[in-house]
Amino acid sequence: MVTTSRREWPVLFVAAVLLAGCGDSVAPGGPVSGSWRSDTVLSTLTTLIDVHLTHRDTVIEGRGVYQGDPPAEMVVIGFYSSTSTPTPVILTFSAVNTLPAILFGRLSSNGDTLSGEYRWAFGAVPPDTVVFVRY
Repeated sequence: MVTTSRREWPVLFVAAVLLAGCGDSVAPGGPVSGSWRSDTVLSTLTTLIDVHLTHRDTVIEGRGVYQGDPPAEMVVIGFYSSTSTPTPVILTFSAVNTLPAILFGRLSSNGDTLSGEYRWAFGAVPPDTVVFVRY
């Protein structure tokens, strides 16, 4: 018989909750996973953005660099919907000393580009069209 002390119960409880909550999750290899770079020729946003995204179930998360002046680390979190909507990919971008933004986008049929409207968090700044390409 295995016995546990009272100090081990919180650890066991957290482990059980994680196993139950993640039991049906899939490996991080969804269609949005990978390295992406904004195409400054096809986009109205002229500042280069490089991000590496991990897509698991409906959640997308990642990190990257906003190549502004000065460059800043960027954190990305978002969602992917498998239903047929005009913009099944929603990503939020946040970097130090920059305005946060939200991308309402869609993947190309071959999965090589992610494009959409890049809306700044403050309405005074007009939205940009952004095209990301895999690299």
